[in-house]
Amino acid sequence: MAVSLMSVYIADMVREDLTLQQRGEEVTATVVREWRDAAEGRKARDYNYALEGQDGTAVPGPVMKAMSDRYDVGQYVTVIADPEGELRPQTPGQADPTGEAVGSAAFALAALGSVAWMTWRGSNTARGREVRKRGPGRMRKGSKAVIRNHSTRVEQEEKLRETLRAYPVDRRGYIKVEPEEYPDLSQGRAARIAWEAGLRAEAVGNRGSWRFKENVIEEVPHD
Repeated sequence: MAVSLMSVYIADMVREDLTLQQRGEEVTATVVREWRDAAEGRKARDYNYALEGQDGTAVPGPVMKAMSDRYDVGQYVTVIADPEGELRPQTPGQADPTGEAVGSAAFALAALGSVAWMTWRGSNTARGREVRKRGPGRMRKGSKAVIRNHSTRVEQEEKLRETLRAYPVDRRGYIKVEPEEYPDLSQGRAARIAWEAGLRAEAVGNRGSWRFKENVIEEVPHD
């Protein structure tokens, strides 16, 4: 957002410079008064110069500004003045918009790059959260879970035994596991492994999971 605002600010300066070049008139003026902006926090204290033309009338428009003390009272200076009095007079060098146009384009490209980077980062963060939420062995593709478990059947059986030995029960006293974590095991084989550990596999009310307990409502026949 900050980069975008800088791009807009510089683009506005370019617009003013182009307008001044198109309708401005080059005049030789005299500096009749000089002063500096009051100190306000960290704001830059520009130098202000009141100008008069050779006919003694004030140069139209707001006073000329500079970031450094460039001119003295009584000094002659060539400026481009806005006959309509809307734009601030500037020297021919100040009114050249080339550098500002390049700066505006650079900030605009930086803003687009920032948006692209934030979008990419947000997408990766969301994807990482989804993977962590569903576990390291799976990731979502459409509406189906894609199995990424490349372990062997023996390894899957040993993993199930370790889970059953850990005995992480839910609020109803069941040990619940997800079949997708054991793609090479049938429910009957899982029931056999549970039976060897002194548990029974529940056959009803599992809602897609496998549940094990010492006493179940209806036991799954084990292989």
